[in-house]
Formats: sequence, C-alpha cells, structure tokens
Amino acid sequence: MYKKYNRGIIERVENNNLYLRVNNILLEFSLENVNEELVRLLSRSINHTVVVEIKAYWFITRSEAKIVQVYDEQSFDFFLFETFLDVYSYTFSRNNYNFSSLYLINRFLNQVNRSHNIFEWFLTEYNLVNTPFYNLIMFFYNNQLDFELINEFFYPSFTLDLDTFTDQILEKIYNYIKNITIYIDINNYYQSIYDFLLSARFRMNDIQIQALYFALKMYRQCSETESVCLDVLEWEILKYSKIDESHDNNYLIHVDQIIEYCLENNLINNELQHLFYPSIYFDYEQGLANKLLALHARNNNQFYFLEDYILNQQIETYSDLNPDQVRAINTFMNNKVCLVSGGAGTGKTRLIQTLVDIVKFNDKDAIIKICAPSGMAANNVKNSFDKDYTDLSIDTIHRMLKGRGLNNFKYNISNKLNCDVLIIDECSMIDLRMFYHLLIATDNNIKKIVMIGDVNQLPSINVGSVFEDLIHANIFPTVYLHENMRQSENYELINFANRIIDVNNGFTAEEINQIIDNNNMENITFWFNNEPTEVYDLIVNQYRNIDLRNVRQKACQVISNVNDINKDGLYATQVLNQNITNALLNNNNRTYGFLALERVIVKKNLYKHNSNLNFDLFNGDIGVVLNIENRDVARQNNETQSLQWARIRFDAGIIEVYVDEQRRTTLVNKGEAEIQLESAFAVSLHKLQGGEYNTIVYAVAGSGASGNFHSKRTAYTAITRGRQRVFICGNRETFVQQVTTDYQNPRTNLINLLIANNDD
Repeated sequence: MYKKYNRGIIERVENNNLYLRVNNILLEFSLENVNEELVRLLSRSINHTVVVEIKAYWFITRSEAKIVQVYDEQSFDFFLFETFLDVYSYTFSRNNYNFSSLYLINRFLNQVNRSHNIFEWFLTEYNLVNTPFYNLIMFFYNNQLDFELINEFFYPSFTLDLDTFTDQILEKIYNYIKNITIYIDINNYYQSIYDFLLSARFRMNDIQIQALYFALKMYRQCSETESVCLDVLEWEILKYSKIDESHDNNYLIHVDQIIEYCLENNLINNELQHLFYPSIYFDYEQGLANKLLALHARNNNQFYFLEDYILNQQIETYSDLNPDQVRAINTFMNNKVCLVSGGAGTGKTRLIQTLVDIVKFNDKDAIIKICAPSGMAANNVKNSFDKDYTDLSIDTIHRMLKGRGLNNFKYNISNKLNCDVLIIDECSMIDLRMFYHLLIATDNNIKKIVMIGDVNQLPSINVGSVFEDLIHANIFPTVYLHENMRQSENYELINFANRIIDVNNGFTAEEINQIIDNNNMENITFWFNNEPTEVYDLIVNQYRNIDLRNVRQKACQVISNVNDINKDGLYATQVLNQNITNALLNNNNRTYGFLALERVIVKKNLYKHNSNLNFDLFNGDIGVVLNIENRDVARQNNETQSLQWARIRFDAGIIEVYVDEQRRTTLVNKGEAEIQLESAFAVSLHKLQGGEYNTIVYAVAGSGASGNFHSKRTAYTAITRGRQRVFICGNRETFVQQVTTDYQNPRTNLINLLIANNDD
C-alpha cells in the first residue's frame, strides 16, 4: 500500500523498477524519468534503508508509482523534523522553548553516542517523553505522515494525544468537506488524509473510513476535470471501482452500504437524480445561484450619471474610450450586476479606472472595492491608478474578506462588506468556492457589482467555471470588448491569439505547422528548430538585454505549462530555472541561498500583520535579489550561525532575509517570519495569469499529455501574457496539439439553476 513517503529496505533494482521492502510488503516503483545518476546510486544501495517519495500516489497502481525523490534515512528524518517544528513553533514559544531547527540538528549530530533518531532524542532531551503528545508525534514520525494535518484540523498543543486525534479526526474531516461556512480546498489535504487513515485504520471504524475514502475519491474525480458533479456514467465507474489497494473485491459487496452512509452523513448529494455531487459543491452552487438572483431582483435606478461627468469637461481626458467601453459604462450605470469580457489589450484596466472616476465624480464618499484572485492581478490594477481616492481599496479577494488562515473569513454571510461599488477583476480565474464566499459577503443593497475578465483564458485550477456560466445564462447584462487598444504594439500577436480560440475559424494542424515553418510573423518567433542548448542561449540573451534590478519594468519573463522535471526534463520550470540561472549568474558559485540578481517568486501569502512588514507579499509576487552577503549571526543560546543575508526588491517594497543551508528563509526583523521563495526566471503559466510582460518566452513542455491544460486556452493564455513580443520554444507537437484542441467545459449546473429560478 503506497503512501507519499515510503520507508523501506531496497531489495533490488531491475527492469527500470525499484523494489522496496516496506513492513514485509514488497512495493514496486517506476524509475521512468529518474536521472541515471540516481538509478546507479540506488543500484549500489541494496539492503540499505531509504525513503522514497512518489507523486500521484493516492489510489495508484504499481505502474503509476513514479519516484519524485529518494532520501537517505537521516536526511528524511531532518526534513520531517523541520516540518514538525514549524507546526509546533507557536506552542514551543508559548512554553519558553526557543530554538531553530538548524541549532537542534547540529546538537543532535554533535552527540558522541547517537542511539536515537532525532525525534526520540529531541523529545527526551527536552523532557517531553511523558507528555500526552509524545505518542502522537512518534506515530506521525514512524509512519512518515504530514504534520500539517495536526495544524489544519487541530490546535497543535502538548495536550493533544494520539487517542484524541484518531477519535476526532473523522468528524473534523467530515465537517470540513460538508460545511459551507469553511473555506478550505480539501483537495490540498486528501492525500495526507489518505496516508493517515491507511496508517491508523486499525484504530478506527472501517465503514467510516471506507465512506470517507469514497467521498474523497469523488472529490478527486471532480477536481481532475474542474467539474462540480458527476453524471450517471461517471458515477457508475466511481461506484464500482476499488477504493484502494488495501481492499479486495469484497469491497464491492458493501458499496451500497458505503454510499448509503455517505448520503445519510451528507458527504455526497443526489437530489438531482441525474447528477452526483460532493455535498459542499451542491451547496455552493445552490447558494451562489440564490445570491446572484437576489441581487438581480433588486436591480436599481441609476446612482451615477455619465452625462454629468462628460459635461463637467472631463471628456477630453477620456476621449480615447472606444464604443465597446462606452457600452460597458452605460451597462454599469443602468444595472446592479453586469459582466464585461475582453481579451488582452481590449482596455479592461482602462475601463476600471474610468468607472472609478465616474463613481467618485458623482459621489466622492462612495466606498469602492476592487478585488482580484491573485496578488499579481491586484497589483496590476493598483499600479495603473495615478489618482489617490479616499474609500478606494484594491486587494486580493482573500485579503479583502480578511481571511483567517484557510478556515474562514471575517466578512461572510453574517458580517457583510461595507461597500457601495464592487469591481471584480480577472473573474475567469475565480473558482466556485471563492466566488461563493465573495458574493455571500456582499449586502443585497449594494449599489453596483461589475465582474470583469477574459472568458477565453484558462479557468481556475479548482472546480467550476462561474464567470463563463454567468455569461451563458443570459440573465445578467454582458458587454464584450473586442477592439485592440494596443494595435501599434502587437496587432499581429493579438490577432494570432484570437484566432486560436475562434470557434468558427480556428487553426488546423496543417495551418499552424505552415506558420511555424514560415516563421515570419512580426511579433511571434518560433524556436522549435533550435537545439535545447541554443534555446537556452537565446533565452539568456533576452534577460541580458534588460535591467534585472528593475522588477517594475516587466520587460521579460519565461513561462512554461509544466513545473515538474519528471514530466519534462528540458522545458519544465525547474529545469529552465537551473539552466538560466547557471548561464546568466554562474550558478556554480552558489553554495546555498540565492545569487545576486536572481529573480524570485513568493510561494505563499505573507501578510504584514504576521510579518512586521509595512506591506503584504502575495503568492505569485516576483522580486529580484539586490545584494547578498555571508554573515555570522548570533542565534539561540548565544551560538553563532553562518547565514546568507539577502536584500530583495518586490513591487510592494524591499525586504531583508536570512537564508540557512536548507534554504529556509526568514525575515530580518523582530518577527523573523518565514517566507517561502523560489527561483523565478521561469514560472508556471498559472502563476503569471493576470500578469503581462513586454516580452514572453513560452516554453511548451510535456508530450502526449491531454486535458484542458493542453488546449487552445492554454496557448491563448500564454501568448496573451506578452504585450509586444512572444518567443515560442520547446515541444512543437505539444504546441500544435494545444492550438488545435478544443477546451472541454467542466460539468456544472449553475446555468440551469439560474434559469430555473429566475423570475424575469
């Protein structure tokens, strides 16, 4: 039975497979796409204990057990120990335990006689063996489990023990996957949940575990297609498939009992006979439809008047508005809720500025909130304003709702946002859950809501296609922006992108291959005929021609549709970053930490109230390392630690950090908050969605892949990140596949719910 981390003894390596003995069970792992050096190392390590990390391990067959990484036993212990310390950091500090992971690891290594693993040593050394949480911690360690489960479903404390955890975990997970008031994507945790249940099942009720497996597998099946529900055929396939490797075919005898338990406990929903939902998705769709129709029913008279604004001699400033933008403004004036869809360069940001100007001209005290799903998208709007307005806020949706971790929001169904006008940007990127939580926090008496986006872009990576569904429901007034406002910059580029997603006149494979062979477009250049080493040289030259220190310049960025080196050994972002950094900054000089002028990206939101900074940093924010130094820093117990000091500039401001040998990065201030950063000369397409650069290099990765992330919308979204010029390289066949493969809309029922319940 596979888990994410599998600790065992290497028995043999043969036929491109690794055989690992785990608790007297022989597990088989594929060595496909594993580098040759690691294969040779494994072959020399027969009878040694290692920990094998695999990807996509949930409900897998043996042929799917793809290796991500192999740890020697001690390295994995240290990795797990650092996670444990992060989860319990607040508890330790509250109990006057002050230490860093590096300090503790060094103390452990400096012992004369090391008979324990680091967990046993630490718990013994600090007199924690007799605390209630000892058995819980050792259970997680011995089974290679994710300590984040403790952090997410419980409060990490010394009083939380293993019995309490196992007795309550199912109830807590059930609550999370069916409670509409909680904002958490269970997809981020189901693999860790699966590993825990697999390890602890002997302590728990089997029917409960099987029911939870079934519900989580339904979540996974929905998430793979971004759908909120299954049809009858998909349901039958799910129903009669084995739940996991530990169940034999006798499971099928009890499947009806399992489904009955799921229905009785509101884990799944079948109120609509032809559709089968995870219950929370059903509640989200119903709740969102009801909220939107309630807003629509209160359609109001005009509060703001374009004519007065024009007569006040403001028209000269806004004479560049095109007819589509004027239609959008008038639609906004005359409706409580309206939608605007437009591609890159059609003036959406300009429209937002104008709407704000008109509202403030008519009512200087109007409270306007502008929000977007990502920090990059919010900053793009914020940086476009050259006027300072009171009562105007521009933020991410999560920040605007004042998210409290992942669990809930300050502003919700019971505590509404104080807002007259709500402008929502980049709506195609907003998933069903976030759309629900955003709109449910708005008062039905709000004056205006306008949703703006590009219906042809890639949707959110989570379930639902709310923006597109709202447009196709034909209930809410919708304006399309067609005219390219940047014709002098990239007319040919935009035309090419628009034809990719043209329903009636898209490219054939023959046509796109001919365009690639001709390679004579003004704004788009194909590098498919170049060898990878030549491509890297061409990419590096693009970076050498810009000022790397100026992050606000938005001059050049490399993007790829694949992150994982195991999916593409040439053009995944991991490989691109390594090769670009090596050629551009001489990566061979790196011992640990960052290099001067290295481009970095934030991996996790860091809010100012948690960091002692004067600004927030958001997942996807890109910065540049300005300076680095090696410093000896006084740490706990007056010991000196050698760390890298780095000064990093982001759009929002400059930070200083310390980086240790494990590349753990903390702010240089009294809070010493941890910030997660990684190299960003190449980033994923999804990370850059909502952002634009003058020059984009699109590295097309992966071969033989299918699905919506290898469709026309993928190519369209990538190309429209470029304002002036786009270079396309990588896998030619995959690019042709993207340009000629239609996007498959996920299965949702929002349109039907809106139409069926609309009184108009």
